Amino acid sequence: MSTPETNPNTQTNIPTITRCSAERGWLWWVESFRMIKEAPGAWYRIGLGYIGVFIVPVLLLSLVAMIDERLQFITYLANIFAPFFVVGFVAAGWTQARGGTPKFSHLFSGFKADVKTLLGIGGATMVLTVLSLLISMFVLGGNFVTEMENLSENNDPMAVLEFLTSPRLWLAILVFATLLTLIWMATWLAPMVVVFQHAGVVRALRSSFKAVSVNWRALLMWGLVLLAGSSVIGMVLVIVMMVLMLPFLAIGGESSALIVMALFVGLELFVLPLLIGLGILSSFVAYCDIFHAKDAVFPRPPKA
Repeated sequence: MSTPETNPNTQTNIPTITRCSAERGWLWWVESFRMIKEAPGAWYRIGLGYIGVFIVPVLLLSLVAMIDERLQFITYLANIFAPFFVVGFVAAGWTQARGGTPKFSHLFSGFKADVKTLLGIGGATMVLTVLSLLISMFVLGGNFVTEMENLSENNDPMAVLEFLTSPRLWLAILVFATLLTLIWMATWLAPMVVVFQHAGVVRALRSSFKAVSVNWRALLMWGLVLLAGSSVIGMVLVIVMMVLMLPFLAIGGESSALIVMALFVGLELFVLPLLIGLGILSSFVAYCDIFHAKDAVFPRPPKA
């Protein structure tokens, strides 16, 4: 059962935030899987396009930043555009929910929406993430980069072990993880709040944070399913790689095993587009369940 948490405010166009039961977190995945299953080819093309136009460029920029740390900001700037592509997946899901067919062109729908506000969401995410990193570095104390370089040069296992088990390191990790969680709560549903509720940056972030806070039980279930699913998929892929690698090792030695590893990477890339679509669609279904529980036109998870 779902119970209203707040009353709708027609003047500010804020719909009711619904408190969902824990099992809804599982059903968000069920509904998103059903949507993928109904149009796998379309969703595969959309996911593949997302990898090509966003993930690959960000990875390449990250490699460039490893060469010169002064270029690290370029990677952060690229991530500002992440909300635009989330809106693209949402546009495709919204079209399918109304009986249409998801199209590759939907991926770029965010660039035709409220560009200024979506840039604000991406910019806020970037700034808050950098601040979280700086706060964590402050908690860690000292010159972290110099300390790591000294550990690498000295090659002292005991010194490395002492550093990895130091309370200040784990406190910094805890602080950083906590801050990132709070940022995720404020940004997870924010692009959808912008699109469907015509909200500004602050209201979108606030609405997302409140919706996630109210539905922490369902979000906990959603996260557990994500963790369990990722673990199972990873184990299956590793087992497949090992099974394929053994005959190649027996026949052609280590050089043949490289072929199997290349096939393994190819298999991961083959599955990845659909997994990306599944993950983003689950957030879209969650948004619909939380903010539009009484609107039949939105996709609705099946009852438990």
